[in-house]
Amino acid sequence: MAPDSAAIAARIDDLTSAGIPVITMATDLPASARIGYVGLDNRRAGETAAFLMHQWLTGSSPRVLVTVRNNRFRGEEDREIGFQDLMSRLFRRPRVTELIEGARSGDPIGPQVREALDKNREIDAVYSIGGSNRQILAAFDEAGCRPKVFIAHDFDSENREFLQSNRIQVVLDHDLRQDVRTACRMIMAHHKAIAVTDFPRQSPLRVLLPTMVG
Repeated sequence: MAPDSAAIAARIDDLTSAGIPVITMATDLPASARIGYVGLDNRRAGETAAFLMHQWLTGSSPRVLVTVRNNRFRGEEDREIGFQDLMSRLFRRPRVTELIEGARSGDPIGPQVREALDKNREIDAVYSIGGSNRQILAAFDEAGCRPKVFIAHDFDSENREFLQSNRIQVVLDHDLRQDVRTACRMIMAHHKAIAVTDFPRQSPLRVLLPTMVG
């Protein structure tokens, strides 16, 4: 467990000991005393991204760029683990390059993508785990190239725009409002305000394509 995660887990334990229930959302800390987790199965989401890439890409050694916002964020780490694992089973020699936003003196992801493209403009696909997609696409525009497949997370206004313009081919999403409702019900059940105790373990993963948005 990373130092930050250990400190957060200790804080969760303190709150739980004080009678305050804690639920983790989006990313989990299973070693803590939280009463439950609400969100995606992030490893399965990464596997889904790899499966979809396999449907689009040809050849045994695709060149794939993976971008991560924070490698200490367990949810993003799980997505990458799932992605890398299935990619290695679907392709003979996948060439995956990982870039971490802010890894070098707080640099945003854009300059790192431009540097990667300066070395090799023949990148077949992008899996954007952590966002900053406008920066990533701008770097490709500046390099005068475009990936065959771009898979991102979260159906926000920016990704809607990129789906509509076919700059992004797939957005992996889940219903955050439903997650919040589930979290509230879990807290109410913990306090015995409602009798329901059977909650979904993970949020359903939605795969959104350009043809699915207006």
